[in-house]
Amino acid sequence: MSTKRARPSVESLLHSSASSFKRRDIDALKVRYQTASESNVIPAVEARGFPDKYVVPGVDRQVLERQDLDINQLGITNNHVNTFIRKLNRVVVNAGAERDTAELLTDSLVLHLLIRAMKMDCWPLLTDVHPQYCLFIDGEPYVSAVPEFVIKKENCTVAVIEHFKNAHATTGFGETQIAAEMLSCASMNIQAYDNKKDYTSQLIFAVRVISSCVTFYKAVISVEYLQELDKGLPVENSVVIERWPGEGGRRDGLDLANPAQRRRVLEALTKIRHFLCQ
Repeated sequence: MSTKRARPSVESLLHSSASSFKRRDIDALKVRYQTASESNVIPAVEARGFPDKYVVPGVDRQVLERQDLDINQLGITNNHVNTFIRKLNRVVVNAGAERDTAELLTDSLVLHLLIRAMKMDCWPLLTDVHPQYCLFIDGEPYVSAVPEFVIKKENCTVAVIEHFKNAHATTGFGETQIAAEMLSCASMNIQAYDNKKDYTSQLIFAVRVISSCVTFYKAVISVEYLQELDKGLPVENSVVIERWPGEGGRRDGLDLANPAQRRRVLEALTKIRHFLCQ
């Protein structure tokens, strides 16, 4: 005779804010990370509309570390690219600055990258800054989340972009918060206006930025998992978030200060944009 496993209490196992999430929180939600190949995380589509001018092969970390860098002497003819390089220069130079300063500089860089370089705020996509999201558990908005940026396609959130200055190993260098935000976006996507849920599996991308290092994530959140959340914390179903590149460490990822790796970041974002716009 089979016995039904008891559903754990939300209050005893879960913080109510994504920014407070630790490993125990994502364990309670049965979420785990898995390092994957680029082809598993980034859509296998053409990098149509790739912003080649933003690669700037001659601008590397050695150049970007100059506090007295003269942008006008770099020979870049596109002023949007000049602005991007200056913002990247400020992030690199101030990597060790106090938290608020470093985060504001990274905010500015990422916003330029998403809206100006990648055109992620061009229909059918739109980019929101610091939107309010909730993860619904047992029918109630239990976990609050405020991602730095989210990319939406009409009324459906499809990507989260988050950056961190003082992320620690206890939070997986921001990965625990990203997990909560990805789940919150999926949860909000199924909340219909008439309070009748449209259960469909949710494909959510995420991007983590620590200083100039960029890591990509993808999760397919199943109908069964979302339905189980309506009863409380999951018991039977789980979520795997795939990560590329690296193992999730602070310095893992692709470095925007390296021209070759900058190209790979731009290519990955271009493919995600093209995939979402299909």
